[in-house]
Amino acid sequence: MKVRQSVLALASLLALSSTAFGFQDRAPVDFRCEASKWKNGPTVSGGLYTGRLESVCHFKGIKGGTLAQLETALSREVIEKADKVNSGPTATTYQGLPATYFDATTTQQIDSMEAVIRADVYFATDGTTRFLNGTKSKEITATGMAKNLKMIALGFDLQPTATGDYNVTFYTEVEVTKPGAVPAGMFKNKVTKGLEDGMKANTQEMITKFTETL
Repeated sequence: MKVRQSVLALASLLALSSTAFGFQDRAPVDFRCEASKWKNGPTVSGGLYTGRLESVCHFKGIKGGTLAQLETALSREVIEKADKVNSGPTATTYQGLPATYFDATTTQQIDSMEAVIRADVYFATDGTTRFLNGTKSKEITATGMAKNLKMIALGFDLQPTATGDYNVTFYTEVEVTKPGAVPAGMFKNKVTKGLEDGMKANTQEMITKFTETL
């Protein structure tokens, strides 16, 4: 595979990985998202790409369910959709809120590349005012250019409003090493686009999932 094609494939894998625990194959729903913004980076320094991308979205509930019911639904999806649940569900706390924890593994594949991502997954809520998800890789076993993916973290902060609507902030954060033969500018541009494309897909998939309960 040529260098440019390899980098494009890596960018596509990043887009796919950013929805790794994001529950695909949902029908679209109405929602509004502000333009995604880079909270940190993106930068390439010392051969390492780093950055944190965030997107703020707004949507209306459909089913009228609770945040506690949403936690139950998302936990069930981890159990059903992950390649392997290494441990969990385990009761714990996350950012000061009661939480459910999973150690879960999922596999992402594109072209000749494969990334097996083992991650810590947290769902946390007080039941009424806030729901958090934090998912962060702790082990990545990969082939091809996917070996350059060193860390990926993603999650959301969901809060109901006084009018019955919901505001949610999604984030994706990565560390990716630059292959030596790839120009830094091209590498940065392709990885950045892959992450931005993945964010767009993830917001739609997750909001659709939310409205199956909320």
